[in-house]
Amino acid sequence: MSEGSEKENQGIKINDRRRFDAGGNERAGGDSRSETAHSSAGEPLQGAANLGSSPDQTGSEYSSAKIEFGGFIMSLATQALMQLGEMPPPEGFDIEKDASAAKQTIDILGMLKEKTAGNLSAEEDKFFEEMLHQLRLSYLRVSHKSA
Repeated sequence: MSEGSEKENQGIKINDRRRFDAGGNERAGGDSRSETAHSSAGEPLQGAANLGSSPDQTGSEYSSAKIEFGGFIMSLATQALMQLGEMPPPEGFDIEKDASAAKQTIDILGMLKEKTAGNLSAEEDKFFEEMLHQLRLSYLRVSHKSA
């Protein structure tokens, strides 16, 4: 028999390496690898250390840290400030100044402000309003410098 016909007779071999079976139960001896997200520079991303390491109460394998609305808004504001050149990017990242991208991020925040009206606590609403005001002033300052 030739080597080619031996391969034809073997068929396709499939190794199922999924952690859970079709019923959603964890397989015995399953692969419990822990993964860490990395930046393009190869460094672990902030907050990614717990990714895939310990499930929370719902069984999710993501970090059990509670995500707050203010933190989400602050992350978008930080992004806009870096795009405006008003804040340096984290070490290992190179974010170029881009006023039009910053304007888009600020506009997204403005849209979120409108869409969440009446659903925020007084403290969240005040924080959001002040942060949005400061971002708009920063955008005006930067856009007038370049004009």
